[in-house]
Amino acid sequence: GDLSQRINPFSGIESYDALGEVFGKAKQSVVKLTKSYRSSREISEFAESLLPGIESAENVRISGRKPKLVRVCKREEIPGLISTEMDQLKAEGFGSIAVICKTAEEAAWAYSKLLPTHDVRLMEADSITFHHGLVVLPVYLAKGLEFDAVIVHDAGDLVYGSDSERRLLYTAFTRALHSLTVYYSGEPSKLLPMGRGELFDEQVCVLRMPE
Repeated sequence: GDLSQRINPFSGIESYDALGEVFGKAKQSVVKLTKSYRSSREISEFAESLLPGIESAENVRISGRKPKLVRVCKREEIPGLISTEMDQLKAEGFGSIAVICKTAEEAAWAYSKLLPTHDVRLMEADSITFHHGLVVLPVYLAKGLEFDAVIVHDAGDLVYGSDSERRLLYTAFTRALHSLTVYYSGEPSKLLPMGRGELFDEQVCVLRMPE
């Protein structure tokens, strides 16, 4: 599997060399898959910027659509902006859209805000069915899944502030096939490639006018 998606630092292996320790080096064989058929090149390059030294795969698809970073002045504004974006993505023909949050608590909060306006499902640890459509879920349940479009709920520095959380964001980003939007409140996570503007489409501070 992809060691870059080892989201729990206390489990799994650091290197494929560990296979030889278990099965014996004579029975160990590592085959590297060098082509990626899932995320677009733009999304993969953006995600790979989180992990220095990662071996880049050759992406088969080029979408022409870079990931989008959106700065929000108040965290409470994010669900409303996501709701609007969901409508836009559905109008463009995207069938599966995921809102990925860091924790189950954050996912439940975002879900409660989106439910009045969208037919959205909350994915929890005990969920036994997968809903193809609009889904809200914590990042640790997103591993192994893929969606036409992914919206990261909040990648602010107060949410993803630790270097140990690089693989969490990497996993969230690489769930997207065609479209990736990353919202953040306050200061952006130091893990984001803010100094590499060529990797993302735009950085917007969204201001909501008083009613």
